[in-house]
Amino acid sequence: MNPVNGIFAYHYAANPVDRDELVRTREHMAAREPDGMREWFSADGRIGLTHHHQAIIDRTDADPQPMASSDSGLVVALDGTIENFQHLRNRLETVGCVFKTNSDSELLLHLYTEGGEAMVRGLQGMFAFAIWNAERRTLLLARDLHGIKLLYYADDGWTFRFASQVEALLAGGALSRQPDAAGRTGWHQFSSVPAAVTNDREIRALPSGCTLVVDQIGAHAPKPYHSKARVYGQPSW
Repeated sequence: MNPVNGIFAYHYAANPVDRDELVRTREHMAAREPDGMREWFSADGRIGLTHHHQAIIDRTDADPQPMASSDSGLVVALDGTIENFQHLRNRLETVGCVFKTNSDSELLLHLYTEGGEAMVRGLQGMFAFAIWNAERRTLLLARDLHGIKLLYYADDGWTFRFASQVEALLAGGALSRQPDAAGRTGWHQFSSVPAAVTNDREIRALPSGCTLVVDQIGAHAPKPYHSKARVYGQPSW
């Protein structure tokens, strides 16, 4: 697991990102001593992303995350792997894309440059990721079709926070632990929490097979990018 987290102070009157909060959130997700920890902050201090790298299966040693594009103003933080990596890379190279690494994260940057939010429709694998677009000042979150990788978020109307774990978001110190009635009821009655709900009122789960866009007015509703029924037997793009 290579957990990710981030904070986006999208409202013009919101305080800049609390760097200590961002680090507390990241460090709470350390299951063991990490092989690498990196942080990225925008020049104006309005968004910060972190990545907690644990090298179990590593496609390359040249995959620093969060990874920033040198020319497009994009930054990506990825937890997971893209199974059809080689197929997608080959297709991009035929249209002129030049790769500097052999990493999944760089692949996502090229795909986003080419197709924007729609790029997720061609992905196969287990993943949860965030891509920051500096030009549009938008943050894109995405989660794999089967929900293998987890991603949680909170939006208080000023600042958007996300992380791979609920407890990590709470460990940041900015969110309350006020219980969510639907989550607690579902757990006690059915031993499961309803989709997109958590036990904590301020925190929601990004549903599997969905994207979520955050811009200067806040978080939009999660949007499914395809269904399991439609994917089976269909070739990737």
